[in-house]
Amino acid sequence: MNNTDQIIAEVLKTIEDPNEVHFINMITGSQADEQKDFQMFSDIINRFRQSGFTGAEFGLYSQHISDPKMMQALSDLGVVTFCVTMEITSDEQRSKLYGRKGKGRRSFNDYMEMLKKAESLFPYVSISLVLGHEDSSEMKANLDRMAGDTGAFINHFIPRIFLPRQHEILHPEALGRGLAYYVELCRHIEDINAGRNTFGNFFDERFNIKKFEARFRS
Repeated sequence: MNNTDQIIAEVLKTIEDPNEVHFINMITGSQADEQKDFQMFSDIINRFRQSGFTGAEFGLYSQHISDPKMMQALSDLGVVTFCVTMEITSDEQRSKLYGRKGKGRRSFNDYMEMLKKAESLFPYVSISLVLGHEDSSEMKANLDRMAGDTGAFINHFIPRIFLPRQHEILHPEALGRGLAYYVELCRHIEDINAGRNTFGNFFDERFNIKKFEARFRS
């Protein structure tokens, strides 16, 4: 039994009818390339379908999938929310942290094209960013470019520091300014997001499940 089968077995123990499940959010580890990412999500969806989740729609997070044919295939399988996990807007800082593989091999412009393709195929598109690793002025300029080019909602997070080396890779401005750095960027992002659909609102509108409103802040 693989991880997906184990998860499905646990879910089936807690619900009465898999047909009553409206949405399944697929939060997974990163794969090596676009084809493996696509295959993984396709396999997960098909396993849920085979297990009786015939009416569910799906959400995914990916740094790789930009091929319109793959996006269309995932949409046909029932994917309705697509989050681009760029994490850092600065090409220089992203390549320093992630190397030339995975997130580090794509440019900011590549990610913007990925977002635009996703917006043409999925009802709800967002992008995931982690604050603390880049110059605030550069990040705000990139955020403004993003806001002008796409309608994607911006999910933003602060770094979770568990080890000394994680603290050491924070940007000098984040270390020097502390909380003021994060507040400035959060306010800038919230101003952009003000006119955009939140995840909670999307759930309410699509599924009419108001209990989700208290569970999703953005």
